[in-house]
Amino acid sequence: MLENDQTQTNRDIYNKLEPSAKEWIDNETKIIDSELKKWKILIALALLSPLFLLLLKPVNESIGMWVQRSGAIIVVLALLAEIKAISAERLAITSEMSFLYCNIYLNNKYKKKVKIVTFATYFVVAIGTLIWGYGDILVSFFH
Repeated sequence: MLENDQTQTNRDIYNKLEPSAKEWIDNETKIIDSELKKWKILIALALLSPLFLLLLKPVNESIGMWVQRSGAIIVVLALLAEIKAISAERLAITSEMSFLYCNIYLNNKYKKKVKIVTFATYFVVAIGTLIWGYGDILVSFFH
């Protein structure tokens, strides 16, 4: 119910804005959504990188060592995704207490999504770090 109230509040805010403010919000929304789309692509690549790298595994390399090396790729891609998440957060959520309706609208629209994206990014970095450090042990344990 609270989420529906939030959506209604955001619609009310948007409807009360001047056309120039609506145009600014629409442009900011496109930019933020673009950053979040790039984040999704980088996270997907990070999570799928072990599978791609297994296809490229040299014959003389053990699977465990190759999975361990994929952890480094996961971490790098997740850190690049973090840059996109931070960019979206900076655009959507102002750090100072702003009472401008444009900023309130963006904050209401993206605050929850940005928190989820940030948590997911840190989770993927942690998983990649564990694979990078212990991937060979994990493979030998499950293999």
